[in-house]
Amino acid sequence: MHEWSVASGIIGSLASFQKERNAKVRKVEVGVGQLSGIDVEVLRYALGAMGEGEGLEGVEYVVKIIEGRFECSRCGHEWGYKESEDALKGISREVYGVEEPDGLESPLHFFPQLVTVFLRCPKCGSSDMEVVGGMDTVLESAILDEG
Repeated sequence: MHEWSVASGIIGSLASFQKERNAKVRKVEVGVGQLSGIDVEVLRYALGAMGEGEGLEGVEYVVKIIEGRFECSRCGHEWGYKESEDALKGISREVYGVEEPDGLESPLHFFPQLVTVFLRCPKCGSSDMEVVGGMDTVLESAILDEG
């Protein structure tokens, strides 16, 4: 449900920006961190629905995924989520799953920051790491039609 509060903040910023510039927002690009826990489809829907009442009718919302990134505190190696996909496949829904109405769901769906518990640095094998990217949701750009 936090997609709606994120959408509310974005829509509020866009409505203010549109009013200040006396322009019409035509297209918006939003970057969603892969580890943010944001459901992209719900966010896209929320943006469209909330924008209708704020003078943002017809805006095209483009949502891009920002890859999760990690840095080893031991050796300094930095890597992306894609490099860790095989290791993360071992997080079985059957073993670690959270019961949902539609079945078992991975705990990473609800707490994506747990990803570091299941990973090791691919260079030195250390489990001492931090997430350095892919946790945020960012309003990247807005294209306006000047009025």
